[in-house]
Amino acid sequence: MPEPTSEFRPTASESPGGSPPEVIEHAADWPLPNRDNAATRAVFDSPIDSSNVHRLEVAWTAEVPGGSTWGNLATTPLILGNRVYVAGLDGGVQAIDRKTGEVLWTTGRRGGMYGPSGVVVGWGKVFATKIGWRQRGQLIAAYDAETGEEIWATDITGGDLSEINVQPFAYNGLVYAATSGFPAGARGTIHALDQATGEIVWSFATVEDEDLWGNPSINSGGGAWYPPALDTETGTLYFGVGNPYPFPGAPGWPAGSSRPGDNRWTSGTVALDAATGELRWGFQAFPHDIFDRDHVLVTLAHAQDHGLDRDVLVTAGKGGVAFGHDPATGEVLWRTSVGQHQNDHLESFDKPVEVMPGAQGGMVTPVAAADGVFYAVVVNAPSFYESDQVASGGEGTQLFTRPSNAVAIDIATGDIVWDVEIVSQFPDVPAADAFGGMTVVNDLLFTSTFFGELLALDRATGEIVWHHQAKGATNGWPAVADDMIIYPIGLVDEPGIPHLLALRLKP
Repeated sequence: MPEPTSEFRPTASESPGGSPPEVIEHAADWPLPNRDNAATRAVFDSPIDSSNVHRLEVAWTAEVPGGSTWGNLATTPLILGNRVYVAGLDGGVQAIDRKTGEVLWTTGRRGGMYGPSGVVVGWGKVFATKIGWRQRGQLIAAYDAETGEEIWATDITGGDLSEINVQPFAYNGLVYAATSGFPAGARGTIHALDQATGEIVWSFATVEDEDLWGNPSINSGGGAWYPPALDTETGTLYFGVGNPYPFPGAPGWPAGSSRPGDNRWTSGTVALDAATGELRWGFQAFPHDIFDRDHVLVTLAHAQDHGLDRDVLVTAGKGGVAFGHDPATGEVLWRTSVGQHQNDHLESFDKPVEVMPGAQGGMVTPVAAADGVFYAVVVNAPSFYESDQVASGGEGTQLFTRPSNAVAIDIATGDIVWDVEIVSQFPDVPAADAFGGMTVVNDLLFTSTFFGELLALDRATGEIVWHHQAKGATNGWPAVADDMIIYPIGLVDEPGIPHLLALRLKP
């Protein structure tokens, strides 16, 4: 079997600026949550392609015991040289040998997170969410990358009962993470921490109104659920922002009436100065959102890398709509709706309604970009709502009832290149919702369905060209390095244990 391209050598010395030294050294692996700073999830230096994908076979599995609301691995692992790093929704963090799957160390206090979550590596450290006194994700911790020993831990929730669910991101001596704006009284906030000390350098509340639109005892929202895209040339971070809460309403407050106005910057995007946290621009895909349309996904297409006339930032989320933006100003260049939609245009309603996409639908897992094309999977799961009732955590969502879609969109124009259904392979399941995100590997797209169907699609047509059935369910997304692809398998029937599944090309 091929050896990793280089050894992992953690270093505590800070590079003069820019990406952590480990990320620079292992750029050909999968050193960041979405592989690169621009969050493209695209790999072109792997030998895996449509001519040999059928030769992928199991290289190893590595147990990642634990569990939470959505299993234990709603994340992507990181690959740096001979190491793989991963964090579970229970707060555990592991280092794994890339060649053998041997667990090298395990750390972290155990509890439970909603997710998604994960790790980022830099300056000799692994940064991850740590469980706090409420047995939820409350702190960002730094662990020694070689030994797993805790170096520092900082509570970024501010005492307002917020939680951390996002996978951290690292750049220019800072570690970026966010609270998720829940429960009542919490404003989702993005924080930048000093990588050496854990000190909070700056904070940016994604809910602009400090008074939470007049009802802080009821309202909350915002925050970030996924890592940002970064434009290293301008030093701009692009974060997708979660929904306002409660939704669709609350007793005595139908259809979001407890929070009048646009509720900015919820269900939108903020562009921040990476060094200072200053807002450069903000955008709302869904002002005064009443249907949990977290607009949390971003990817940056640089013209020189994608054959475009200009750079384009693509944003997307659970509302089932993708937007192309001018990265400098936020100007909307195009708007494209994907998947199935029903009643999602309502601003108010007085009887129960079925809304699609629902609270766990739309584009809910990471997207990808390559060669001027944007790729996403779309979950067509409706939710049932009553106007004056509080919904949360996907409550009332009808999962596994409709096929998902995989879509390709021209980044320059917003035109749909192709749109195909992903149909369940199980006769007794009407639909196996695709929560596996999108990952480009040469002429292939990798994704997966909840019930453990790992899929490769032809990038030109969307046709499924490879299938592997994992031994468990997955709502995480893979990492790719050289001839290996590593999937998180987070929900497994006992006596099985959640695990990473590494597939490698058979010689």
